Amino acid sequence: MSTRSTHPRASLMAALALCLPAFSPVHAAVFCVATGAQLDDALASAATNGHDDDVRIVAGTLTGSHWPTGDVRWEYYARSSDLVAALDVSGGWNDACSSQVSTAESTVLDAQSKGPALVFHGDTINGDGLGGRISLRNLTIADASDTHLDYDGVALDYQGDFPGGGLTMERVVIVGTDVLYTGAGAGGPGRVVRVNQSATGQVKMIGNVIASNIAYVGHSSIVHVACSVDSLCSFNNNSIHDNVAGDDQVPYALSLGGTISAANNVVASNFATTIYGGVQAGPYGSRALTLRNNHFETDWFDGEYLEQATTHGSAQWTQVGVYRTPNAVSPLRDSGVGNPFGGIGSLDAAGNPRVQHGIVDRGAIEAEPVQNSGPSLDLLPQYTVPASLAVGSIVFVASFNDDGLPGPLSFSFSQTTCPGLFAIDDAGSVTLAAPVPAGLSGCALEVEVSDGEFSDLAQTTVLFDGNDVIFANGFDG
Repeated sequence: MSTRSTHPRASLMAALALCLPAFSPVHAAVFCVATGAQLDDALASAATNGHDDDVRIVAGTLTGSHWPTGDVRWEYYARSSDLVAALDVSGGWNDACSSQVSTAESTVLDAQSKGPALVFHGDTINGDGLGGRISLRNLTIADASDTHLDYDGVALDYQGDFPGGGLTMERVVIVGTDVLYTGAGAGGPGRVVRVNQSATGQVKMIGNVIASNIAYVGHSSIVHVACSVDSLCSFNNNSIHDNVAGDDQVPYALSLGGTISAANNVVASNFATTIYGGVQAGPYGSRALTLRNNHFETDWFDGEYLEQATTHGSAQWTQVGVYRTPNAVSPLRDSGVGNPFGGIGSLDAAGNPRVQHGIVDRGAIEAEPVQNSGPSLDLLPQYTVPASLAVGSIVFVASFNDDGLPGPLSFSFSQTTCPGLFAIDDAGSVTLAAPVPAGLSGCALEVEVSDGEFSDLAQTTVLFDGNDVIFANGFDG
């Protein structure tokens, strides 16, 4: 890992707009930044000022850095004065940094393929680890690259290696990363995202999207999260999709190691360029994982602590832009657990309410409820059967159309001229429930189908032995 001993200061005061302390907790410095260079300066100041810091990024796309091509674009390199200081970095702010929108796409940190994007670590020169509480919200990190592999996590690298620290990462989208370095480097195998809490502390990764990245480095997962046995780590409602890995000899989209509770995540629609029989998600090293209501297209998890309700196969979701949203019949809809350790957040990655249909969806995007169109029946005017038809035989099967919402259908007879003679099941199959009385030429039926919200009625006539019949009195109910 490369380190930096100095940082440009000449333009610091001119580049930063220092907001009023009233906007932040006591003893915190607040920075309002609108360019990549200003963000660079803010992180450098936050790493050395001995205070908690609040870095507010104006909505828009930020490019530029003080560092040459190949170096990390934005780095928080905490020195001894700030090893346990808190740092909050968030996007979506207005020009005055007085109001905020809570969406990931509102603020883009564009690394322009000039190097790794965003790194958080302590003063490795003096052997001091990072123990502050780091928070990232409402950001898109785009187009990072591993020009010379400074760090393991090319788009995002977090090293929490001092007791009491931690990372909160919520509504962050990571796209367009290229990890192409194939040689041996000090930074390790080269992932798109690496989060390593190697000391006591807490990690919360909620509602993030890691999509459309490339990692051709061998034996490397797109996302790697590791937490020590004494830490409290949660990984909930994240979506990892449409990434390309160089091989599948390890879980090539997501690897989890250590002590982590993971719920409502979706890892699907990723691709590996080699086929060793590998899978998209799985464990790393020794671990004590709690898995609840996740959807892994394929996985290597086996016998994990308290694993519940894992589903596999196609996620049945549609991509629009960077986001994938569950289709109407997707197993991701209304199938998450609402109270996992670490929580689910109040908003999804796009800034919409996290729960919209009573039960949280899996993944980072909450689908809008599908409008129920209701069922419809399509019966023939008449059905003709022999008068000698045996009890239990099918008389006819009602044809119907339905969108599957909000649940299973139920069928019944709303009216009949022959009470007790027929039965109908929940598939719309009408059977003979009793012998046909001698001389009965036919019966009139009114069938009702209901989905619990909407219903439809249709009338038909059942004739025995083909004899026409006229019902003078209509339905007798």
